[in-house]
Amino acid sequence: MMVWRSNMLLALVPIFLLLTNCAVTKDRLVSPPLKGVSPQMENCRYWINKVTAPQRVLLTPQEIDFRNRLLIERKDLYMNDLHNFPDFLSREQIEEMLEVCKNTLQSSFYTHLNHPIDEQKRGEILSCLNLDNIPSIKKVQWTLTLRECNIRALPTNEIAMEETNNYQFNRFQVTKINPGEALAVIHSSPHGGWYFVASYFIKGWIESQDIALTNDKELVMDFCKAIPFVIYTGNYGYLYYDKELTRFALKVRMGTRFPLIEEGKGYFCVRMPFKSKEGHLSFTEGYLAKDSCINIGYLSFTQENIAKLAFELKGEEYGWGGMFEGRDCSRFIFDIFKCMDVLLPRNSTSQSKAGFSSIDLANLSVKQKERVIIERGIPFATLLSLPGHIMLYLGKEQDRAYIIHSLWAYEERVFFKDRQRKVARVVVSDLYLGKGSKKGSLLERLSTMVFLVRR
Repeated sequence: MMVWRSNMLLALVPIFLLLTNCAVTKDRLVSPPLKGVSPQMENCRYWINKVTAPQRVLLTPQEIDFRNRLLIERKDLYMNDLHNFPDFLSREQIEEMLEVCKNTLQSSFYTHLNHPIDEQKRGEILSCLNLDNIPSIKKVQWTLTLRECNIRALPTNEIAMEETNNYQFNRFQVTKINPGEALAVIHSSPHGGWYFVASYFIKGWIESQDIALTNDKELVMDFCKAIPFVIYTGNYGYLYYDKELTRFALKVRMGTRFPLIEEGKGYFCVRMPFKSKEGHLSFTEGYLAKDSCINIGYLSFTQENIAKLAFELKGEEYGWGGMFEGRDCSRFIFDIFKCMDVLLPRNSTSQSKAGFSSIDLANLSVKQKERVIIERGIPFATLLSLPGHIMLYLGKEQDRAYIIHSLWAYEERVFFKDRQRKVARVVVSDLYLGKGSKKGSLLERLSTMVFLVRR
């Protein structure tokens, strides 16, 4: 009997080792609902019904405008006041702006071929910054984006990965930008294939094919301020050249705004930018199908509207900087609040500083953190932040705080090893994801609670 037991134990050892090894090396895509989330929690109405007066306006348009102007003026949020952007920039000012681009090249990266970006490649990319051809005084030009397009950290389509085969995270990709967005054009690459630009929320490089230049700032500003206008509030939609909606023009995403020309039977006719034969900024008509995802004017800043927008994106894929047609955590937050004209910075670190007020949670215990969130959090108007990630607070359920966020992955302890659980989409969850792992749960790592309304 003892010999039999010994043989059984010996036979189980390889199986145990195999399981523990898999726990380290193999990812698993986790399907929602996640652990601790019931099916009804995946419906926005479940959370709206928990709120007292969810249709109450939390911020008026005048209060939102005042808030936006205060944020844009803050240097620590890296936003840009396009309305008061200078007409001319000195060489020194442009060089200072491009210093961030140069610093990006100091990090170690791998290309799309999994080759290290060596000194030769760095030199090639650096030459595209065109630093030797910055005039002593440069006149700022203007443009509107012609389509959804990429803003890059450097004037190149090369991939920059921190690890080999990590294609999901291209560090040269800053963000995607919607069609019809105003840009100040500051500098160009040697042959004009790329332009260094400033939007209200980011600076970076954009390909010349995606914009049409003009020296008329007011032409651009008038487009952005035009009333009436429509804003797209769904995940993705389509703009057409004809009212029959047969000739595709553009893809639009949540938060895209166009001046409204007329409302017809089954369509909205809008003004859209395009590039003339001479290469200049011009305008033409576009048509959007009339549906529930198009609103005339901004949505009111209410908890119900925020909830509907957030859950409109539930299940949508994660995409670093807008890669693979997805949204990362901060773009998820950014798009929701843009539909109400609530401007936010683009990255999660800056978003965590962009509230009326905040609470530092970093030095509290896990129990204290969750108690503070539940007692003081305002559902759908509170952001929860930890280093590298930001989330929207939904409310409480059985003394647990719940969130909705665009999540790439979390760590889970399996057979004494940490295993990555890949989520890669917008999901509802509690804050205990990752509990027991070396990295810790979301709640353990939570650092800041941000209020987008006055408490």
